[in-house]
Amino acid sequence: MALYECVFIARQDISNTALNTTIDRFKKIIDDNKSKVHDTEIWGLRSLSYKIKKNRKGNFVMMKIEGSGVAISELERNFRIEEDIIRYLTIKVKKFNEEPSIMMQTKDKDNNGLVGKVTDNDETLNTETKNVKKDENIDPKEQIPDTKEHKTTKEQKEEDV
Repeated sequence: MALYECVFIARQDISNTALNTTIDRFKKIIDDNKSKVHDTEIWGLRSLSYKIKKNRKGNFVMMKIEGSGVAISELERNFRIEEDIIRYLTIKVKKFNEEPSIMMQTKDKDNNGLVGKVTDNDETLNTETKNVKKDENIDPKEQIPDTKEHKTTKEQKEEDV
């Protein structure tokens, strides 16, 4: 049996009980096709990058599935039928990651779930990807070259002649 990770987005106005009912219905479809759901993560209500079917937000859910292609085909067919599902993606993986997904890890961070939050403490700006050190000794005017002092190659040739 193959391993799959399936992420789907439900409409923003669906209640938590309706979302859980929908998840249970999809789990039953997987079980009926002799497959198994190893883990389900509800990532919660998140903003979308662009509108999808007139929605700006959506409830994200990820399921880790061990099963056959027939079960995945049936699941995706039901995704297309279900009106509350606005988008889905299923990928085949070699093995499941045992730790929680990156989306679940960001909820546990100390900065209240914000990723890439920039904090300004006297010497350093901390971002998630790099540390940028402030240099307060450089005058901002010195960083921008004066255009009057820099001559183009055409002006230099005219002076040389």
